[in-house]
Amino acid sequence: MAIGFIGTGRIAAAMVEGLCGAGGAGERIVVSPRGAAVARDLATRFSEVEIADGNQGVIDTCETVFLCLRPEDAMKALAGLAFRPDQRVISTIGTMGLAEISRRIGPATRLYRAGPLPTAARRAGPVAYHPADPEVEDLLARFGVPVAVAGDVEFSALWCVVGLIATFYGQMDEASGWAARKGVAPERAETFTASLFAAVAGNAIEGRAGRFADLADRAATPGGLNAQALRAFRADGGMEVLRDVLESLHARLTARTTED
Repeated sequence: MAIGFIGTGRIAAAMVEGLCGAGGAGERIVVSPRGAAVARDLATRFSEVEIADGNQGVIDTCETVFLCLRPEDAMKALAGLAFRPDQRVISTIGTMGLAEISRRIGPATRLYRAGPLPTAARRAGPVAYHPADPEVEDLLARFGVPVAVAGDVEFSALWCVVGLIATFYGQMDEASGWAARKGVAPERAETFTASLFAAVAGNAIEGRAGRFADLADRAATPGGLNAQALRAFRADGGMEVLRDVLESLHARLTARTTED
């Protein structure tokens, strides 16, 4: 099987690394020349990777094609391309629903939407996708943990949560920077902060619905530092700000969906 990528940016690069890591891909990987520097780097590092002459070359060569384009570039990049009816197309364009993409890839009808993250390079993190399909799930499992969702409505809600990644890193930067200003060596502060949040997040990966609230209650020992911090965060409107941010992201995504 040949797997193709139209658009060769950060997400495509992470996915190719996920495919080629841990013993190799086992199939041809064909990337488009969009993002030429990234494409050359991947072809240099991995023997399975080859660079197509153009986007149509990816389509002509591959049974499965990932669309890894920026939303503002997608319509122009897809214009004039000829897909095959039996071709499997997986869009990773997070702000575009299936209806919007499907109009541009006819006569192909095997269309899926997926949300791999940069952590795909380490085969870690969730990969929301729909519609459910065993073969697609097996493929996406090479990038992380596939999570089949009911459709674009569920996908968009979860994609808003993905929009908090930069904020999460920003909070880690602020916390570790504060510790550094209190006299901790900066590298030590960053290592401690990263290890702390990786560990506590690991405790929450599995469990029943509502487990986050339970974990928060257990961590917030009465009279302890966590209880004080959580109380102050809530009193200052931190949770309301978080909800407002998510609502604004959701409004942006759903506005696009209603245009379909």
